Amino acid sequence: MKYFVFILTLIAFSSFSQTWQSLPYTQFSNTVPYGQFIINQYSNDIWMVNDNKVAVIENDGTIRLFNYNQLGTLWNGDHLRFTFTPDSIFYMKKTMGLFNFNNYVSSLTVSESNISDITSNKDTVFISRMGTLLKYVDGSVTDTYSSPVEPVVKNGFLYTGSDALGHIVSYLTEYFFTDPEYLLANLNDKKFKRFSDSIYVGTDKGIMFAYNYDILDTITPNNTVNMPSPNVLEIEFDDKDSLWAVFGDVNDVPFAIAKLEGDTWASVFNGSNCPINFLNFKGLEIDTLGNLWVVDNVALHTLLTLNSPQWLGNEELISDGKIVIYPNPSNGKISIVAKDISKVTILDVTGLVVTTIVNPQNTIDVSSLSKGVYFILIETEQGNSLERFVKE
Repeated sequence: MKYFVFILTLIAFSSFSQTWQSLPYTQFSNTVPYGQFIINQYSNDIWMVNDNKVAVIENDGTIRLFNYNQLGTLWNGDHLRFTFTPDSIFYMKKTMGLFNFNNYVSSLTVSESNISDITSNKDTVFISRMGTLLKYVDGSVTDTYSSPVEPVVKNGFLYTGSDALGHIVSYLTEYFFTDPEYLLANLNDKKFKRFSDSIYVGTDKGIMFAYNYDILDTITPNNTVNMPSPNVLEIEFDDKDSLWAVFGDVNDVPFAIAKLEGDTWASVFNGSNCPINFLNFKGLEIDTLGNLWVVDNVALHTLLTLNSPQWLGNEELISDGKIVIYPNPSNGKISIVAKDISKVTILDVTGLVVTTIVNPQNTIDVSSLSKGVYFILIETEQGNSLERFVKE
């Protein structure tokens, strides 16, 4: 277990007034969230989960690392997943059950040999298992005798389905195929709005939204402006209940994030104007203050705002240590302005290491690189910084 409070270099792009900041995974023991990326909406702690270890960045910037010492025996395929109630932290292991993790101490709460997923609503944890859905609250477990797939729950509403949208009526699933607004498409994500009981469903043909089990309308390239793609892979809502979406191509490969303002998709971020490695995109989360957090296989990225956590620092605090790469783009040599560089690692857009230079000079020859976008991880005595570079 380790504790850090850190300040990293800002990464700015001239095509947008927004500024991104990236936190390389080397800051938290290379805990890439292959399993789950989630924010505890009651504390704004950021959780990054895979089957062998878990990292959390608390809202004061403290980083804690958990492995078998805190979580017990961990195996590939444990399918670790976390969920949160106002007073508790819970996680699941696929073949063992539901665990309470309050004060970062693990205790088995519900023994179950075949859990597929967990979610929560207020003080209730919903446990999906083979053939049934369990409800856990205040130490008691209730079996609903229904078998919803990928349920999402808020207040009195429960929606289910991965192939088709439905809800549970008398222990049976009632689907919405006959609704005139229903999109006959593959379902990618289901999310309730932050401040209402309306649900939005991302599909490969756009978004449909519903209230009280009635689909009200759709959001598609036909009725909005500048929609990057009809294939909506993920949906999130910010502190103003504005809709953000992750868009994919025909092969479900993510390539853009955008915000819906009225009927126009604005603040469109893609590989040309932000540091996100979309080819290895892992997830988007938005905390209760409206801060965007995005993970790929290289770093955790955030879009800086007036509400960004203080532990991220600001331009005034880091101006003396700011790292600059120029010229950028370049087709020959680049100069790196930074103090006490110990190592430079150049990665391609897939996250593969192209070259590593130990104790480099401040000028590096990149003429042998193929044209394209790269990321440069710069390690110094003051910390690490991930910078974006374009080879012409």
